[in-house]
Amino acid sequence: MRIAFRLLTAAALLLPLVLVSAEDKAYKPSLPLLHVKLVDGKTRVVKPGSDDALDEKAQKALLEQHAAHVDEGNGWKGQGPDGISENPLVLHVDAMADQREVCKVVANAAEKMIYRVVVGIPEHTDKPLKGSKAPDLEKPEAGYLHFDLPKKDEGLQSEPPTPKITLTLQVLWYSEEQGGSFVVAIDARGRKPVEKSRITADELKSKDAARRDEVCDAAKKQVQEHIARSGAKIVRLQLVAPTAREEEYSAPWAMVDLAYRAARAVNDERAKNKEAAIEICLPHLQREVPPPPLPVPPEKPVEFPKDEPKQEDPTEEPREVEPPKDTPKKEGGDAEDNGEQAESPNTPTDGYSHRLKPGKRANEDRVLAALNWLKDHQNKDGHWSADNFAADSSRAGATKTGNIEFITGENADKGWKETADVGLTGLALLAFTGHGFTHKAGDYRQVLRMGLVYLRKVQDNDGCFGAKEDDHFVYNHAIATMALAEVCGISGDGMLKPIVEKAVEFILKAQNPGLGWRYGVQPGLNDSSVTSWMVMALHAAGLAGIETDTSKSCADAAAWFKQVTVDVGGYPKCGYDSPGSNNARLRSAQEYDHNPTMDAIYLKCMLTMGQATTKDKTVKTLAKVCVEADYLPKWDHYKIDFYYWYYGSFALHAMGGKDWKTWEKAVSKTLTENQRGFSKLDKDAKRTSATDLDEHGSWDPVGAWGKAGGRVYSTAMAALTLETEWRSK
Repeated sequence: MRIAFRLLTAAALLLPLVLVSAEDKAYKPSLPLLHVKLVDGKTRVVKPGSDDALDEKAQKALLEQHAAHVDEGNGWKGQGPDGISENPLVLHVDAMADQREVCKVVANAAEKMIYRVVVGIPEHTDKPLKGSKAPDLEKPEAGYLHFDLPKKDEGLQSEPPTPKITLTLQVLWYSEEQGGSFVVAIDARGRKPVEKSRITADELKSKDAARRDEVCDAAKKQVQEHIARSGAKIVRLQLVAPTAREEEYSAPWAMVDLAYRAARAVNDERAKNKEAAIEICLPHLQREVPPPPLPVPPEKPVEFPKDEPKQEDPTEEPREVEPPKDTPKKEGGDAEDNGEQAESPNTPTDGYSHRLKPGKRANEDRVLAALNWLKDHQNKDGHWSADNFAADSSRAGATKTGNIEFITGENADKGWKETADVGLTGLALLAFTGHGFTHKAGDYRQVLRMGLVYLRKVQDNDGCFGAKEDDHFVYNHAIATMALAEVCGISGDGMLKPIVEKAVEFILKAQNPGLGWRYGVQPGLNDSSVTSWMVMALHAAGLAGIETDTSKSCADAAAWFKQVTVDVGGYPKCGYDSPGSNNARLRSAQEYDHNPTMDAIYLKCMLTMGQATTKDKTVKTLAKVCVEADYLPKWDHYKIDFYYWYYGSFALHAMGGKDWKTWEKAVSKTLTENQRGFSKLDKDAKRTSATDLDEHGSWDPVGAWGKAGGRVYSTAMAALTLETEWRSK
């Protein structure tokens, strides 16, 4: 009996081993192991011969089984004592499949300690890998890439010896209507499109490799040029394939394959010259020093009251003075509109008293021309429209030309429909307050009243201006808050204070604990651009006498700016959403040069918050970068960036001295020479007044952000830039 019991016990203990052995024996790898496939226009990870998608759990189970499989006869060696698998992962990927899905599979393989990867594009080879034998890793097959992943103990986020320079080879995909795709080489501070690198989907899928080789060679040469220019001996090349915010899209894998081959070609030539190889990182292998961990977002998002009726506000109705709908707006100022007499004069707070100082102001005639354009293109409900401003024009009979340079054609000067209107209304109002005009005094009282009434109407119970459906609502809110605060501070109108206080409260709630802001309320992500507008809105409110303790908020924002400002190519560089990263670009504006916008933002915000001084080494260096010849304002199509010029002006004015003089000379010349109605092109065409030209006083939105904000945006930002010396405090 005792012997029988022992036999049963032994059998029970051996049973799992038998089952595992049987399961492993049943597993027979076939090449490829997985296929990243396009099915009905969607990218799926499937088993070969199937269209049924494998979810991540199923993928990991298969990869775990594959990692442990042993079949010496067919070259599968299984795992070593350290758990690392010697079995390579073989993937087939359709040329136009979304590269993100490939990167997810590769990351899952690394998690299962499979570090050798073979990726092939079936359209590129007549002899795709198949069968049950492991591929010969020493002899790459045509159309396949072999690469090794960093091992688990190295970590996907590990930091090798600090390179002297990090280059980024960025893969950008456009629709066929937009001319296919191209690869872009980014150096430490700027980006230039690789010439001859546009390629169509048909060319990416073709077995004829001549066109792909041409693009690969162009990218290789540009990377080599950047390395030679830097003089660096240690180089890292990061492949990037971004996804745009406007719509869900990403680059096809064939473009990443092409960029990787270009990088490998660089290393082949470096090996011939006995130079150190560059480190090549695939899109998912971000080998940067990891920033401090982000705060864990709350289990539930911060909730604000919804669908509650707005309480009657005694400050709202008395402020509304709206002209009858059939009353046309007049040319010039509106000091005597409808026979109305001026109200009590502005009584500014100490923070805004400088706005009303008398005296001659540089370029004042140009600013007033811009303000008149804004006045004449305000909608009757008080807002400014990104896409409908031309229909709102009161300049009856004036010729409408639209853009006359770079980006022409019908609707070329229009921005995003409705998305940006709240923020544009704030920017337009800021252009008026920049000169010292308010709803109580000055030539544009009616314009400001209408704008204030509109913003008050779109402020919800949370204090937020505008709807929250779109990511960009945080920009709209920050800019609208800043505008209301300036009107309040310059006019001394205490009835506006509760409105601003509520808006400030929303800003403080939206900030990520210990860091900055991004899209949403405490989203756990940050970026320097959104953070800058929030910081400046809080500053504007403080100057208006809004009593709110913002010391912690400013300290947290400063922590974010310090976290993303790192050494890149021997100089400090403030990053957009990660250490040292380039500023963002619209999907439709990838050709535009990168510039030190984030450096200017760092300067302005850190000085404004009192978190740095003009004597700080980082501050001084960043200021010097902005006045380098390549980054001074100029009317060169792919260098036009009203956003950069705006922040660059305020940052360098805060620095003062020689750098400010250099910058101010360049930005004033660029803006005044290219303002519509004053430009050479308009003078030659005899379009020099508002009666001749509907665009008179505005700027064509041909810069990096013109597609989003349109003509209202470019005009308001240019006017604000020309007002820098008047506005700054």
